[in-house]
Amino acid sequence: MKIYIQLWISISGEAKVRRKDLEVSYETTDSQIRRVAKKAMGLTGVRGIWEDIGDCLRFRPYGICQEMHVAINTNPFWDRQVKLYKTAFSPMFNEYVSITHAYIDDDGRWLFYACLASEPDHEIIFRKEELENFVL
Repeated sequence: MKIYIQLWISISGEAKVRRKDLEVSYETTDSQIRRVAKKAMGLTGVRGIWEDIGDCLRFRPYGICQEMHVAINTNPFWDRQVKLYKTAFSPMFNEYVSITHAYIDDDGRWLFYACLASEPDHEIIFRKEELENFVL
């Protein structure tokens, strides 16, 4: 199976992203995937908090401004999804939204499932035209 890794690094208030795609066996456990991901991004031995946030695992190291997302390809529709989470601005709600899933429908149009910062428990479906200023 394939795993997709993104390491977000904050340097002087600016976000930098490092990405890697790795192939692992289907028998690989979650703890082994975590070790492989940390090693791939040079974080071996770094302590932090692991969280399962739905479609991916998130690692936040202690004491440094970094965050790593590890997405695992177990979904049969994986090739029709955006690999990891992003944000965008919604003029309709006048605030940024956190995109949790993005799909291409059968007609080739993008659909984004997103949560507002003010209401993180409510997911809203947006069309691409309804969002702007996409942030990686």
